[in-house]
Amino acid sequence: MRYKICIVIALSTAFLGQLSAQDAEKYGIQDSVPPNGIQVGELAPDFYAVSQKGGAVQLSTKLKEGPVVLIFYRGAWCPYCVKYLLNVSDSLAYIENKGASVFAVTPQLIEGIKIASEKTDGKIAILHDKNGNIMNAYEGSFEVTEKYQNRVNNKKTNLAESNGQSIAKLPVPATYVIGTDGLILYRQFDYNYKKRATVRAILDALD
Repeated sequence: MRYKICIVIALSTAFLGQLSAQDAEKYGIQDSVPPNGIQVGELAPDFYAVSQKGGAVQLSTKLKEGPVVLIFYRGAWCPYCVKYLLNVSDSLAYIENKGASVFAVTPQLIEGIKIASEKTDGKIAILHDKNGNIMNAYEGSFEVTEKYQNRVNNKKTNLAESNGQSIAKLPVPATYVIGTDGLILYRQFDYNYKKRATVRAILDALD
């Protein structure tokens, strides 16, 4: 496991700072210094949130039961995010057989969460990231450019209103596997929302 962690750290470190101005514009990132997320080997920030099923979730409590797979996605308006959640949902039994729990996190309000849950069979507990506290703690939050907001608005979704925000902010799509000791075992963090962690990679991290 330690060897695996070292490899992932090296890959994560190599990724930092490689976002060009062109890509920042493409992915709607306003920030002059894009977020880089927390790293493998770091302690996962604890959080408390409520799922679409009405249940309260606290990370530190869930880790007493087993590892946690934490998925950050942008919203129900993003077809790539919905497709990814559905893909994980279809393989949820394999992840749970490893003793792990899966939680998806989004800044969208409950109306958007319900839509995402309906589109993904409702198997995955989706947490509302109230005030962006979780994506801020995991260092993945960014302010969305006006140009990108207009693109999303064409899909009849006002990002700020959809998230209950005064300034539109989104999380960088990411997947973290968190061990029972609270340390990050694996991360996939990519500004390109089309690239997501495979179920195989998640399962390997849980071995």
